[in-house]
Amino acid sequence: MPERDPSYIVELLNKTKFAKDINLVFFSIGNGVDKLHVLKEKFKGNLVINGYVSREEINAVYHKADVLINLGGSNPYMVPSKIFEYMSYGKLILSTYYIDDESSKKYFEQYPLALCVDVRKYMDENKTLIEEFIEGNLNKTIEFEDVKKAFPNNLPGSYVEVIKEITE
Repeated sequence: MPERDPSYIVELLNKTKFAKDINLVFFSIGNGVDKLHVLKEKFKGNLVINGYVSREEINAVYHKADVLINLGGSNPYMVPSKIFEYMSYGKLILSTYYIDDESSKKYFEQYPLALCVDVRKYMDENKTLIEEFIEGNLNKTIEFEDVKKAFPNNLPGSYVEVIKEITE
């Protein structure tokens, strides 16, 4: 499976009972756009493909979203900063993974409104997990203060302190 391929999650969401009500928004440039256009044709809901957007525009999308999606990677040592940004919104998060030590997984397992989806499992099993997760948690949120308490070492200020220690 190519790195961060959206095919699995789009196909999986398409099988859920929510498919026709889902609005998926992807931000992609380059050769990933062609794949998204193919997926858009098959998706029962609404799939929107955006290229580059301003910070204000992406914040507006994140604020409107019910669920944020993370596509897991294959490098167990590189944690994407966007996962902490996602958690800062206090929303539901669906994250895929296909290696046991996927770097984001250990953080999402500590975040109560995240579901980690193992793409190696049968799609019907994951479909049921997603449906139960969404039905049980839709409209729930987590306050930013609670996120800060759960991940104190991942706040920007923590990194500033480390940099100061290294450079002094």
